[in-house]
Amino acid sequence: EPEARLEVLSSLKDISSSEPLLVSASLLQSVLGTLSQGDEEAARDALDILVNLTDPKTPAGNRETAQDKSDHNIDALLETAEPVGAILGTLELRDMFVRYNAVQLMLVILAASRGRVQGYLLTHPMGVAAATDLLSDSREVVRNDALLLLAEITRGSAEIQKIVAFQGAFDRLLDIIGEEVEGGGSVIVDDALGLTATLLRGNPSNQRLFAETGCVERLKPLLDIAGDGKLAPAQTSTAQACVCRALSALVDGPMPDAPQTHPSAADPTAAASCRARLGACGMVPILARLATHPATATESALRQAAMCALAGALAHDERNQRALLDLKIELGGGKTEDAALRFLTLCLRASTRAAAEAPLSVLRAVLREAPHAQIHLAATLAPIPTGVSAAQGAEAAPGGGADDARLAPSFARTVVSALVA
Repeated sequence: EPEARLEVLSSLKDISSSEPLLVSASLLQSVLGTLSQGDEEAARDALDILVNLTDPKTPAGNRETAQDKSDHNIDALLETAEPVGAILGTLELRDMFVRYNAVQLMLVILAASRGRVQGYLLTHPMGVAAATDLLSDSREVVRNDALLLLAEITRGSAEIQKIVAFQGAFDRLLDIIGEEVEGGGSVIVDDALGLTATLLRGNPSNQRLFAETGCVERLKPLLDIAGDGKLAPAQTSTAQACVCRALSALVDGPMPDAPQTHPSAADPTAAASCRARLGACGMVPILARLATHPATATESALRQAAMCALAGALAHDERNQRALLDLKIELGGGKTEDAALRFLTLCLRASTRAAAEAPLSVLRAVLREAPHAQIHLAATLAPIPTGVSAAQGAEAAPGGGADDARLAPSFARTVVSALVA
């Protein structure tokens, strides 16, 4: 009878909360059986019991015993794939506490045995779809925990990442980011951008989907240096760094351990297509200015993330490389400097080798296997007096103008000066 079942579950919930060691693992299957009956109250209590029996922190007074109890119950729970499917099946119920407890239980068992759970999820793709649908839950506590759950189930699994992405995750994540920014911002912006990067990194099919569905354009407003006042300066800097990491993931190659027959390694042109998309959206000057503008001088994490994304956008893409070579960086006071020279200066002035690596990666991306860029920057060794344009200097070469003219800084001359200093 339903009422009798609820009474038993209620008693077990109380016992599992205060004395979880008294509840035998043999009861797990009976508790799991109630999850598929469509009864929200029964599912809520059953999930509460399962959380208590698998939580390595319960009971709080005896950590070693609690961990042993957790390990034993999780092993029993994960003997087959069916319990994972049953837990995720409860996400179809609308009750907030059912969904919340199901997410908490999944987080516990993922932390204990991620690989095994991910293997089961691949046999229950509808469970992954149900978890993705939680991103559309209007209740923030559910939606926010869904971000954490999806981050865990997608970590290191290109196939699960693909399932999540093709369930519309990118659009929903960008909606969440927009809603949170409009509301003044929160850590949820960073979580949503972090999940976006996870879904993109090393996954060509997801990268192409993201680039071809207008997602890059939706991130662009977040990279405005001046900002729109909706986020506090510290939040703006953190969010922009997260956007840069997502863009870096967008042009990342396939996962190193992905088999050549795996879907994540089947589209070697995806990164090139994404680089072209970044260029078409005007991301090269935006990233370059974020990395070098005086307004970001104290934001080392943002600058490093911007340079990493910029290096990814420049690699093997002549159009983007030329865009950087033609770019002037504002230094304040009406002064400008060639972008390549600016990155060289940042590299030479870095206090540590680690600090020099980010600007150096940009220069490598511009110059590696790029004869046009090599010739362009080598030509700056020609003496060009201050106040004379590069074009005028080229016409005057090799004489270089008046003997007493002061030479303007250039990329090649800065390199030579550093070598002989």
